[in-house]
Amino acid sequence: MRRYAQADATLDGLLTPLSQTVASRVLALLAPLLCDAPYCVVAHSVGTWIAFEMLSQAREQGLPLPAKVFFSCFPSPNIPMSERPWKARRPACMRRCG
Repeated sequence: MRRYAQADATLDGLLTPLSQTVASRVLALLAPLLCDAPYCVVAHSVGTWIAFEMLSQAREQGLPLPAKVFFSCFPSPNIPMSERPWKARRPACMRRCG
């Protein structure tokens, strides 16, 4: 299991288990195709955490890694909150609910 930055009680804490589950299911579908040819991964927003997790699992399983990876608009889950270049904010739904 990868080591993630300390998650606060906001979106980070909710996304980590979900991204791990989704990534393992996606990888199970894609794994047979990853050996056929070079590939790239493109992910945006929350999809970056799923792709991050999928590539981490692929590495652990000894599968070929992509030739290129393009992530945009979401921090890597392994960057500690204190090192991210912006303030952590609670989503509006979390403020209303908690």
